[in-house]
Amino acid sequence: MAPLQGSLEDFDITDILELINIGKKDGALEIESDDYRGIIYFENGVVVDVSAGDYKGDDAIHRILRWNKGKFFFDPHKRATEKTLNIPIQKLMIEAARQLDEWKKIEQVVPSVNVVLKLNENPPTEDNEITFTDDDWKVLSIVDGKKTLKEIARELAISEFETGRIVYNLISAGFIILGEEKEDKKDDEPDDAENEPENKSNEAGSETNDARLKYSSRKKKKKGGLFGGRF
Repeated sequence: MAPLQGSLEDFDITDILELINIGKKDGALEIESDDYRGIIYFENGVVVDVSAGDYKGDDAIHRILRWNKGKFFFDPHKRATEKTLNIPIQKLMIEAARQLDEWKKIEQVVPSVNVVLKLNENPPTEDNEITFTDDDWKVLSIVDGKKTLKEIARELAISEFETGRIVYNLISAGFIILGEEKEDKKDDEPDDAENEPENKSNEAGSETNDARLKYSSRKKKKKGGLFGGRF
């Protein structure tokens, strides 16, 4: 049997996944270009582990499904060393299609996961009571004008996609604004913010606390709320 390999410019990645699923294959689909590398592990045609750079699991598979350039090669001899997923291909592709549509909408407001998020010091005021969901509060509580969407997602252990949905709504409602975009860096690179002078850090923290106080007086409810019907 000829090896399964080629270019994503010639083959849609979902078609490749479907072929592996139909054949109930074990092995690893490797995708590589000058800019990125990803690997999807299969057992009996089911996705059991995915990595893309320093991304793992759900975040990794949804990043890979957005790629349309690069070479791919299926190695039937490779096996996953851990199992982070257990997703049938059909379910994966349906969910991926839905998320891709939502990502396009989110990216119109949040152009990159590396953009810094800031609290709006003058949030909109309304006569009606404003409430937030628990996840909205989690994000708002660590927005400090330094962290990016990507960093917030990792700190909260929430997927970038779900964090993007939350941030999209908070920006649309006027509670978060965008800052500068940071250069994407590897996990082992130091964070420049850690090396800032203490007085500068305190000054920024004071401004953030002033802004956050404006939210603390708003009543929090565990269910429902302004953003309870996200997408």
